[in-house]
Amino acid sequence: MRSRAFATIAFSLSLAAIVNSRAAMGADDEQRLIQAAYFSAACRGEAEALGVVGATDANALVAAFIAVAGRLGFTRQSDAPRDDCGEPVVLLINLLRLNGRNAELAFAFDEPTNKADVDAPSGKPNRLLVYVPTLDRYFDPMAPLSEQAVLDRSTVEKGKRVHILGPSLNGGERDACPSVCMRVYSPVSHDSVRVRIEIIPTR
Repeated sequence: MRSRAFATIAFSLSLAAIVNSRAAMGADDEQRLIQAAYFSAACRGEAEALGVVGATDANALVAAFIAVAGRLGFTRQSDAPRDDCGEPVVLLINLLRLNGRNAELAFAFDEPTNKADVDAPSGKPNRLLVYVPTLDRYFDPMAPLSEQAVLDRSTVEKGKRVHILGPSLNGGERDACPSVCMRVYSPVSHDSVRVRIEIIPTR
């Protein structure tokens, strides 16, 4: 697994300025997306209704979800009214967590790889992904399985990533997130990433 140097730093920038993954997404939309990914019984129910349950292998769960997404013709939400539970990243995160696997919302920003600072990226993310810690990999739930390895490598090498974490399923682990946390990763090198962590209050 790639090594990470964790810097637990107070992070003052607004989530609204960073997590703008969908067109015209406001602060309320961001909160709804976080709530849908980590705190919504209705969204967990939608993920469970997909019928992809009972597996403990994260790779198998992701593969099964991508197959279901292709069969059902999932699309990213872009027009109001939005169904946050229907967002592919939200469905995949809930599916993984239902099966005991932590998963994180990840917003990827293409920036020069020689930028070694840990400032938060500016502007709009290029991609909205799911990061699976046990696999140390990024997944785009809308991309074919055959493209996932290239996408993961490109995400790590090309730029900064902002992760939104929900409450850890393994509360006793080191650096476990107790509520909602944000981590900012900078591509310092292939095997070393700096991180900032913030506890984001939920409503």
